[in-house]
Amino acid sequence: MVKSKIIQGKFVNKYKIPLEEIDDFNLKYENLKKSLPSHGKNLAGAIKSELGITNFLQTMNIYQSLVNNIQDYINDWYLTNFFKQPMSELQPKIPSHHIDILSCWVNDMRSGEYNPLHHHNERVGFSTVLFLKLPGPLMDDYEHNHKNKDGRLFFFNENSNTEVIPSVGDFYVFRADHAHGVYPFRAKDPNGIRRSMSFNF
Repeated sequence: MVKSKIIQGKFVNKYKIPLEEIDDFNLKYENLKKSLPSHGKNLAGAIKSELGITNFLQTMNIYQSLVNNIQDYINDWYLTNFFKQPMSELQPKIPSHHIDILSCWVNDMRSGEYNPLHHHNERVGFSTVLFLKLPGPLMDDYEHNHKNKDGRLFFFNENSNTEVIPSVGDFYVFRADHAHGVYPFRAKDPNGIRRSMSFNF
């Protein structure tokens, strides 16, 4: 399991999902998407394609990797918050938790679309973002490169933002009340898509 942490007030764990599982998911999603319902009425994003996939997630080959990673995150969160010690210093590990996935959706984001700063209001403890596809090269016409935030996922941390550059297979797990968003991008390919999947649990 490949894992790293972003910690500023509330912690975010980042995992890496095997690319063969990402490819398998994308192939199955392409075959399913015409029959999937829109999930847009429940979401904050200015995105045209936001399709619900809750009923299909457990049938995907990727599902067990996701569950293993969110179990790890819950262990880290529980022990860090209640025992104030990292998991590696506590033995034995706490038992596996029941995972109840309340809603899951896939965003196909195109140039100019975005997800504003928001948090998730369902009866949830945690949320996720998994990057499944990138739109290819982005426009690089910024005079000052530090101003280029196109397409980045950001987490709001009181006095600052923590920004991450999307990479296929990156899987972020965080508290549902942790405010986050996605900046718009401008792809050189007008048909380029940035695909991500999120779920609340």
